Amino acid sequence: MLTIYLNQTPSLIGALKKGLAEKNWQTIATSTHKMTPSFSIMGIDILCENMAEKNSGVCRKKRIYF
Repeated sequence: MLTIYLNQTPSLIGALKKGLAEKNWQTIATSTHKMTPSFSIMGIDILCENMAEKNSGVCRKKRIYF
């Protein structure tokens, strides 16, 4: 699990940074949506909860659906 987390997280963070720079809400939402389970699996529950909550709010506001 740790190997998967370490392999996937850097590319998701890169996509998140790119989405933020471009103000691309779909990319931001997709990246955080994909990162949430990884944080949960690694036991980073508080970060996971905060990210999931914020992601849901932004998706509703921007009408982004998966």
